Amino acid sequence: MNYWVGNIFLSESINTYTYDLANRLTAFSDGTNTYTYAYNGLGDRLQQTVNYTTTTYAMDMAGGLSQVLSDGTNFMQ
Repeated sequence: MNYWVGNIFLSESINTYTYDLANRLTAFSDGTNTYTYAYNGLGDRLQQTVNYTTTTYAMDMAGGLSQVLSDGTNFMQ
């Protein structure tokens, strides 16, 4: 069964999806793990937290399209 409760979309009986007013995914739970996401004003994902472990992304805004340059642990090429 799928249905909306405010900004929370419930689906597949166990998975929960939460969206902000701009329809960006801000949280997901699969019953075991919880994922949360933070965005900047352009809609780029800047941060992801999985079970209290946060990854912060550095963005290259001068490249025309934003892209993840670093996940906080490794340099991405």
